[in-house]
Amino acid sequence: MAAPAWTHFVLQSPPSLGFSDEKEPQAPCGGFDPATVRDTVTAWPVSGHPVSLTSTHSMATWVFRAATLTNPTVFMDMQPNISQSGLGNMCFTVTAPPSLAGQQGIVQVVQAGMMGMDPNMPGMTGMDHMMGEMLYQCAAVRFTNDAPAAMTRDCTNSSTVKADLMPIMAGSLLNKWGTSGKEGSNSTASPSGKSAGSKGFAVGNWLGLVGVTALVAFV
Repeated sequence: MAAPAWTHFVLQSPPSLGFSDEKEPQAPCGGFDPATVRDTVTAWPVSGHPVSLTSTHSMATWVFRAATLTNPTVFMDMQPNISQSGLGNMCFTVTAPPSLAGQQGIVQVVQAGMMGMDPNMPGMTGMDHMMGEMLYQCAAVRFTNDAPAAMTRDCTNSSTVKADLMPIMAGSLLNKWGTSGKEGSNSTASPSGKSAGSKGFAVGNWLGLVGVTALVAFV
């Protein structure tokens, strides 16, 4: 997807509902209605699908959540948050809660660019305390029980980018940043499933949280 040079982040794959640099801070989907804008619907196996991103924030936190079309403002966690440092391309394989299989839905990608410090965040240290502007993009999906989706050509990781899993689930962090009023209820339901190892990115300690996915190897 083409975007201006000052873009904070671009969802390259799966296809975004739409992109507006000006509206990207608008929850839940960067100014696009997830219930009606469904020109391209991606089949998303609950066992995993690649998410390809380009970030122009040198430090950010990434949040991946899902909702169904029957309740499009109630999002549930797909995995713990990921902290990123360095500019460039990233690709993650993201699972979904098995209960979503067979349903039409939305995958929400949230980027929080790091701008300040929150010393009151429990259990967090260093980079994990940082907070900043939140930016949103979404994809229209149909959740399936198929095998994990194959990697796409744009699923690459820049050698200058490092990512670490954070010991906190998405919903609780978004509530901490006060976005629940914009997005409706922030579910903290944890997806089930086993975690896979990591390749390419350096992955930190995830403190026993379930549903953590593999980070795709450098290509």
